[in-house]
Amino acid sequence: MGSYWVVAYNETVGRAIISGGPPTIEVNEGYCQTESNLGLWFFFREREPSEEDIRASLEDAEALGFEVEGLTDLYNITQRGCADRD
Repeated sequence: MGSYWVVAYNETVGRAIISGGPPTIEVNEGYCQTESNLGLWFFFREREPSEEDIRASLEDAEALGFEVEGLTDLYNITQRGCADRD
């Protein structure tokens, strides 16, 4: 198991980007991914983030040099119907 890096965090808008380590493997001109593609996660305060929040997080990751072209699972996960916890 590797180390996780918080590469972006914004308390005001409720977003964070977590990387499975440093983006050291160049995969596209100027863009990188983690060794063995260890992961890149987007965290949102809202259970169902808006398209604007998703787009902003993708843009933030790209601005940090992460390859975001293949990130499709972000749209395939639904949080609808989850019970709220007290």
